[in-house]
Amino acid sequence: MLIIISLSHQGCATVKTMPNLGSYGTPKLYSGTRLDYNAATGDTVKLEEFKSESPDSPVLDMPFSALLDTIILPITLSVTLYEVIFEK
Repeated sequence: MLIIISLSHQGCATVKTMPNLGSYGTPKLYSGTRLDYNAATGDTVKLEEFKSESPDSPVLDMPFSALLDTIILPITLSVTLYEVIFEK
């Protein structure tokens, strides 16, 4: 129930960064968790790399994004490996 409230109230950072998987150079591995971390620490330079808005409460969203990032890890890992190997 708490997961549903968190996702619907402020948006999930992982869901917000998933459309950027096809963009070259954007962070892909644990992108939602990293977006939350950079938003929580106020690192504006790193936030620009994500090309998406951070949630209203990144600290609250971080554990849920970490869980979802772990679930989609096979997808993000394969995209990252493809980018590293073939897109030089």
